[in-house]
Amino acid sequence: MIIFDSTFLIDLMKSPNNPRHGNCSSLLDNIRRNNEPYATTFVNVLELNKGVYRSNNKKKTKKNLDDILDIIPILNFNAAYYEQYGYLSAFLERKGTPLGMFDELIAAIALYHGARVITNNISDFSRVPNLEIISH
Repeated sequence: MIIFDSTFLIDLMKSPNNPRHGNCSSLLDNIRRNNEPYATTFVNVLELNKGVYRSNNKKKTKKNLDDILDIIPILNFNAAYYEQYGYLSAFLERKGTPLGMFDELIAAIALYHGARVITNNISDFSRVPNLEIISH
């Protein structure tokens, strides 16, 4: 399974003329053609909605987000994430390499599902042991 991080989804929401949009769109098309399961998380949707309300054009940004979420499933909250998150967050804290709470939760969800994360946030996610990261 692949989990799309917010950085990927933000680039996918950009204008079709933007090269980052084109790269993300091609990657998504390849994943879909290969029938690989994919999703984003409820955490990423929270982050993206914050971006909607920080945008100068809320209506357009919200429509772009809704269009993307029409084709990308969302992994909703699951109580099984509690333990994975607690373990990961405490581990990273002990190592002195904590992430932000949202990134730790996204990483914990990915680890729980045995998923790879597509992101541009390599520097943060690379601190998570056993998490496979794909840069876009």
